[in-house]
Amino acid sequence: MWRSLIIFTIEIMPTENVNLSITGMHCASCATLIAKNLQTKKGVQDANVNFASSKALIRYDSDILDAKALISAV
Repeated sequence: MWRSLIIFTIEIMPTENVNLSITGMHCASCATLIAKNLQTKKGVQDANVNFASSKALIRYDSDILDAKALISAV
Protein backbone atom coordinates (compact mmCIF):
# COMPACT_ATOMS: atom_id res chain seq x y z
CA MET A 1 0.00 0.00 0.00
CA TRP A 2 1.34 3.38 -1.03
CA ARG A 3 1.10 6.35 1.23
CA SER A 4 2.06 9.81 0.25
CA LEU A 5 2.70 12.89 2.26
CA ILE A 6 1.82 16.22 0.71
CA ILE A 7 3.01 19.38 2.38
CA PHE A 8 1.73 22.79 1.38
CA THR A 9 3.51 25.97 2.30
CA ILE A 10 1.61 29.22 2.12
CA GLU A 11 3.42 32.51 2.36
CA ILE A 12 1.20 35.45 3.20
CA MET A 13 2.62 38.72 2.00
CA PRO A 14 1.42 42.11 3.20
CA THR A 15 -0.17 43.29 -0.03
CA GLU A 16 -1.33 46.84 -0.57
CA ASN A 17 -3.07 48.46 -3.51
CA VAL A 18 -2.59 52.05 -4.60
CA ASN A 19 -4.40 53.92 -7.35
CA LEU A 20 -2.35 56.79 -8.76
CA SER A 21 -3.45 59.59 -11.07
CA ILE A 22 -0.80 60.23 -13.70
CA THR A 23 -0.50 63.38 -15.77
CA GLY A 24 1.72 63.95 -18.79
CA MET A 25 1.13 60.71 -20.68
CA HIS A 26 0.82 61.47 -24.40
CA CYS A 27 -0.04 58.02 -25.77
CA ALA A 28 -0.71 54.39 -24.90
CA SER A 29 3.00 53.68 -25.35
CA CYS A 30 3.72 55.97 -22.38
CA ALA A 31 1.35 53.88 -20.24
CA THR A 32 3.06 50.68 -21.37
CA LEU A 33 6.51 52.02 -20.51
CA ILE A 34 5.36 53.17 -17.06
CA ALA A 35 3.76 49.77 -16.35
CA LYS A 36 6.91 47.90 -17.44
CA ASN A 37 9.09 50.15 -15.30
CA LEU A 38 6.88 49.60 -12.25
CA GLN A 39 6.88 45.84 -12.77
CA THR A 40 10.69 45.76 -12.61
CA LYS A 41 10.68 47.15 -9.06
CA LYS A 42 11.23 44.61 -6.31
CA GLY A 43 7.99 44.23 -4.37
CA VAL A 44 5.60 45.18 -7.18
CA GLN A 45 3.26 42.27 -7.80
CA ASP A 46 1.12 43.85 -10.50
CA ALA A 47 0.91 47.21 -12.26
CA ASN A 48 -1.81 48.29 -14.66
CA VAL A 49 -1.56 51.71 -16.27
CA ASN A 50 -4.48 53.05 -18.30
CA PHE A 51 -3.76 55.87 -20.73
CA ALA A 52 -7.44 56.78 -21.28
CA SER A 53 -8.18 57.25 -17.58
CA SER A 54 -4.68 58.53 -16.65
CA LYS A 55 -4.59 56.07 -13.74
CA ALA A 56 -2.25 53.38 -12.47
CA LEU A 57 -3.43 50.57 -10.21
CA ILE A 58 -0.48 48.95 -8.45
CA ARG A 59 -0.44 45.95 -6.11
CA TYR A 60 2.74 45.74 -4.07
CA ASP A 61 4.38 44.27 -0.98
CA SER A 62 4.27 46.98 1.67
CA ASP A 63 7.20 45.42 3.56
CA ILE A 64 9.45 46.20 0.58
CA LEU A 65 7.97 49.37 -0.95
CA ASP A 66 5.83 52.30 0.03
CA ALA A 67 3.63 54.59 -2.05
CA LYS A 68 6.36 57.26 -2.22
CA ALA A 69 8.76 54.78 -3.87
CA LEU A 70 6.08 53.90 -6.41
CA ILE A 71 5.44 57.55 -7.21
CA SER A 72 9.14 58.15 -7.78
CA ALA A 73 9.26 55.11 -10.10
CA VAL A 74 6.58 56.66 -12.28
